[in-house]
Amino acid sequence: MRSLLLIALVFVGCSDKAPGGPPPGGTAAPVASPARSTGKDVCSLLTSDEINSVVGNPVKPEKKDNTYCRYTNEDPDKYEVALNYMHDDPLRTCAVLLPTTPGNPAGRVEPVTGLGDRAAWEWNPAGSDGSIMVCKGKDVLQVGISLSRGKKTEAEIRALVEPLIKKALGRI
Repeated sequence: MRSLLLIALVFVGCSDKAPGGPPPGGTAAPVASPARSTGKDVCSLLTSDEINSVVGNPVKPEKKDNTYCRYTNEDPDKYEVALNYMHDDPLRTCAVLLPTTPGNPAGRVEPVTGLGDRAAWEWNPAGSDGSIMVCKGKDVLQVGISLSRGKKTEAEIRALVEPLIKKALGRI
């Protein structure tokens, strides 16, 4: 969950007067700016029913801003999903955001092939959460899943993230 919160903070950003924090991957981030709108509602990239069919529990979307949507469930034993999408944002680019080192020293990052131009998987074993970030042209898309309580393996979480990122990627 900590990793998804860090991801959300990077994408949501800070006020124009405060510098941004480091994104996943440990590189310094510039001051956040609003992403250019594509006219798409970020929460429309995945539906609640699509997520439910993959993770096996109902969720409801909570739009945080024009780049971030969180799909939540009131039961802490159920999965939550975070989706971040930026289009043509000069400050939050693939070069800045694509993780190269894990946010958690016990975690890991590895390249993912077959998705967009570049992609990476990041796993945080402390929070049973993982995410895939995909760069495609001027788009940066990330889908992450976390489990507040209980433990799942990296393979179990990744098997849930992969179909969701593919579905969302097909809509950008």
